[in-house]
Amino acid sequence: MSECGEITGLEKTKRGRYSVFVDGEFLWSLDGETLLKSRVRPGAVLEYAYLEEVKAQSDAVGCREKALTLLGQRAYARGELVERLCRDWPRPTARQVVAQLEEAGLVSDGDYAFRLADELYRYKHLSRRFIELELQKRGIAPALCREVLDAGGFDDGASIRALLEQKYAARLGDRAQRQKVLAALARRGFGYGDCRAAMEEYDTDYETGDPYVD
Repeated sequence: MSECGEITGLEKTKRGRYSVFVDGEFLWSLDGETLLKSRVRPGAVLEYAYLEEVKAQSDAVGCREKALTLLGQRAYARGELVERLCRDWPRPTARQVVAQLEEAGLVSDGDYAFRLADELYRYKHLSRRFIELELQKRGIAPALCREVLDAGGFDDGASIRALLEQKYAARLGDRAQRQKVLAALARRGFGYGDCRAAMEEYDTDYETGDPYVD
């Protein structure tokens, strides 16, 4: 294979990009901005190494545009955004773009983790354990998860009391139902001791027992 190729054609696509033909064959497409800045012109004889550099620059432009579109819809953790971009772009390009957005302050794992943890705590009343698992699933490092949970003052007892008030209050009058409530809270990731203490506080007639007995 020759180290150089001649640009034999440029055709604008329906999406506004430009198909590049080298030696009569389609090579790939470029965005208009990258094309204007490059030496890619009909009749130009260019090294394939240079053409690959131009393609990488165009990939970065497209990847950044996609990233900004995604961030306009909702916040993303760094790792989560990289994985989303990798559906359409090479991983090195996705990582490079996300690193640039992070430097610009548009992506922050710390801010994202705290906002998500606060939302899961305030509105879904998840346990600290389940919040940490959800943060890690979004790509947040374990150490940062623990830091956010400790700094946020998230209290499992308060979440349990909120759930008792909003979801389980009508089921606390019967012993069998109370055991099912205790089991349901345990499945949400709350510790048995915290559940029992909150239920005793909520209902002074509460009687303890095995949380998994129906």
